[in-house]
Amino acid sequence: MSIVCNENGTEFKIKIPKLVRRWWAENIGGVILLTVRYGNKLME
Repeated sequence: MSIVCNENGTEFKIKIPKLVRRWWAENIGGVILLTVRYGNKLME
């Protein structure tokens, strides 16, 4: 949610869609692989 103001100065909340990156992958054998990130960087 984000707080915005109109021309009268009244504050209200609106929903803004966010891009969520996929942080998992499924292996051929059905094993789920998770990635760990700090910000936009992949942790090793």
